[in-house]
Amino acid sequence: MKKIYTLLIVFIAVSTLSKAQIRIGFEYPTYDNFNILDTNAAIPISLYNYGWKDNNDSTNQEYGITVYISDSTAKNNEHYRISSPIIITFAPYLKGFRMTQFIKINPVANTTFFGQKVFKVILAGLVGDSLAFNKDIQKIAVILDYDGSGIGLPKLSIKEYSVYPNPVKDILFIDGVVKNKYSILDLMGREIQSGESTNGLIDVNALQTGMYVLQSITEKGLIIQKFNKE
Repeated sequence: MKKIYTLLIVFIAVSTLSKAQIRIGFEYPTYDNFNILDTNAAIPISLYNYGWKDNNDSTNQEYGITVYISDSTAKNNEHYRISSPIIITFAPYLKGFRMTQFIKINPVANTTFFGQKVFKVILAGLVGDSLAFNKDIQKIAVILDYDGSGIGLPKLSIKEYSVYPNPVKDILFIDGVVKNKYSILDLMGREIQSGESTNGLIDVNALQTGMYVLQSITEKGLIIQKFNKE
């Protein structure tokens, strides 16, 4: 009977902690992307109370986090403008609230480049009781899309071509265009593979499992398309 009581107390304690768990962080896992022409582009950072549906949680304390920006292929003050580090605080709130603040990217126009550039956003320095990172994610890649408008090349609508299968195991097909030069990038903007396709076939068998970005110059315009490699 003593064991049963002990287990019951532990279960209640864990259950209560789970309900009261407050999480802070990104709304999107792994990556977020924005068009370089979007002057309102911003990264959302949100505070969540995952237990609010089951209890009457409220808090009288502030919660906070520190956000750091790290360059990759995109460089701060050259492709975007964000002061770093950034300290974000959330005021006390009642149950049921999900509060969000936004970090403006302030993208910089470019008249010579098309494709994508990437920088990283890193979370650290939690402030507040029972606070944890949302989905345990502390870092994402932010992708800036340059759609070719700055260099006179139109980005093709998804209705003008098709890239399949997605996910893909070995051969990626591109329908709707005749000839294309292509590059395949990872989500950090690093070129993994490049070449030229004259029959709409790209052999991706050598790629590791994960998400990639296909960039292609065709006779009709630009293709920028994400795909998954199995």
